[in-house]
Amino acid sequence: SSFGSSQVLCWLEIFATPVSRATIARIVFVMRSLILGTLLAALARGEALPTVLVTGATGQTGTATYKALKQTGEFDVRAFVRNATKAKAALGCIKCDESEGIFVGDLNDRPSVTNAMKGVEKLVIATAAVAKCTG
Repeated sequence: SSFGSSQVLCWLEIFATPVSRATIARIVFVMRSLILGTLLAALARGEALPTVLVTGATGQTGTATYKALKQTGEFDVRAFVRNATKAKAALGCIKCDESEGIFVGDLNDRPSVTNAMKGVEKLVIATAAVAKCTG
């Protein structure tokens, strides 16, 4: 199946303090609940695991969410990051490229977002809100 706007999971939070394990557990629980039906249907048809893209995957919330989802083994998890070097430190990837599910780009760059979204069924947005003031 392809990604649809009704399937977007939006986690846009600004944390002044570290993210708690309980917060990450809730995110993973919600992801599991929303994807369970997709997963069971895919397995019944012999298809691949559902693909989830985590934006902001090198940030505090994004890293924890990415690792928690990968650890379940229930998803094909991708990371959308701006910096491969930071991804290497935060996510433990070796090549930190598309072969490992690490997509380098920027949310303001439509082609990089389009590339990362190919085949994605679910989206976790863990990017920080940044005010951009002009004038």
